[in-house]
Amino acid sequence: MAADLRRRTDGGDMGRRPVAALTSIAAAAGAAVVVSIGLGVPERSSVVDLEGIRDDVWQLPVPAADRQSVHTASIDAAHNRVIVGVAWVTPTLRRAVSERYGESVTLEVTPVPDRLVRRSSAPVRFPYADQARSAESRYGDRAPYLGGARILIREGGTNRYTVCTSGIPVRSRAGTEYMLTAGHCAPSGAGRRTAATGYLSPGQSGAEVTVVARMGPVTASTYVRGSKSPLDDLALIQADTANALWHGDSRHPIQSRRLSGERAAEPGTKVCHGGASSGRSCTWRVERTGVTVRYSEGGGRYTYVHGLVMARRLGSAVLREGDSGGPVYAWTPSGRVYAYGVVSGGAGNDWLLFTPIGRAVDRWDLQAP
Repeated sequence: MAADLRRRTDGGDMGRRPVAALTSIAAAAGAAVVVSIGLGVPERSSVVDLEGIRDDVWQLPVPAADRQSVHTASIDAAHNRVIVGVAWVTPTLRRAVSERYGESVTLEVTPVPDRLVRRSSAPVRFPYADQARSAESRYGDRAPYLGGARILIREGGTNRYTVCTSGIPVRSRAGTEYMLTAGHCAPSGAGRRTAATGYLSPGQSGAEVTVVARMGPVTASTYVRGSKSPLDDLALIQADTANALWHGDSRHPIQSRRLSGERAAEPGTKVCHGGASSGRSCTWRVERTGVTVRYSEGGGRYTYVHGLVMARRLGSAVLREGDSGGPVYAWTPSGRVYAYGVVSGGAGNDWLLFTPIGRAVDRWDLQAP
């Protein structure tokens, strides 16, 4: 199968193909949907060398269309290589990678990642809203706030709202409480935006917003749209919080779990994610850490985010718009729940991307649960 893909991509008869075309070849042969195209067995490289390749792949000397194909880059230390995620492979792209990096790079055809944020100025219906209104839940949280609830952040003086998910309760060394979420939910928004929980309901002139409770101001955000320098995807909302997460699925939004602490994700770790739109899903396995991702902002502009973790879907997990910022967590056989990070984005329903909680703890000198 691998030899067949190499022959096709080198021979020119395949040319530029989108991910759907390549994955159909894999499916026909009974292979996985993710198609890896290796370039050989690499010579031993230092970590510094691999880091240099990971940071350089965005500037490949190829036509713009081929550069736009590149969307993720991460170090696979166990196999002494850099894995570059692409939307398609052309002979030109493959040749440029081989000439520039030798055998230290593997091209992997995967869906293009995107953030799981929802921006709306139109009527929006959310599932099970009537049930959610009858009690505090992930669809209508109140102080003290839990991670995993729907949050609404108004965009300046407009009638547009960013719909995301609250992430992980944290606090400063001085004891000030915050809710951690994704930075792109409030880009460059420190001091100018206030988060709330509530609903967007159909109205005569667009979306009518029912605010259940006002959480507090966005006090810090690392996300700047169009930044060419890799950055973190994190934001802090000052709020009265509880040391717990909404854990139920979309049909049972009132279930919650208390947090016991934080942990660092490693390859092989199985995790859950909690989203205000999709509910809970616990069929993710961490595959890579230290991933750099390029998100499209439209109009040829991109934002680069680094330090992410990629987890592969193992079961029937679903990602939906509005899940951005939600908690990524896992529990032990004894029932203890540990926080791992907050959702940044996804690639189709195959990959979950999240920022490790440790990056927020180190940046802002926070205390995690």
